[in-house]
Amino acid sequence: MTGMLAHAMTQDGKLVVTERDKHGDQDIVSETAIKLRFRYITELDRNTNRESLNSEALIWLAPDLDVAEGSVIFAENTYWRVQKLIKARRMSGNRVEFLKALVNKHSV
Repeated sequence: MTGMLAHAMTQDGKLVVTERDKHGDQDIVSETAIKLRFRYITELDRNTNRESLNSEALIWLAPDLDVAEGSVIFAENTYWRVQKLIKARRMSGNRVEFLKALVNKHSV
């Protein structure tokens, strides 16, 4: 794992691939083990953060992980759907240092 936050991504999680069955229910197709950093968003975060936080938690991920808005991640014994994905870069340069996912609880 590379990127400026690689040392902080010590928690275990899973990137979950799902598909809808003929009844419209989500079925888990595969799960891939990943390293991440997870944090619940507190009311203080919602009031003082410059970003619009309409999410329940934040998950930091490796910059090369194949994840997008709508992806499902399993962390802290809960399934989470990525609502917004931010590619973090330094002020100078185009290299993505890490991904920050704003997530909400999701039922699978």
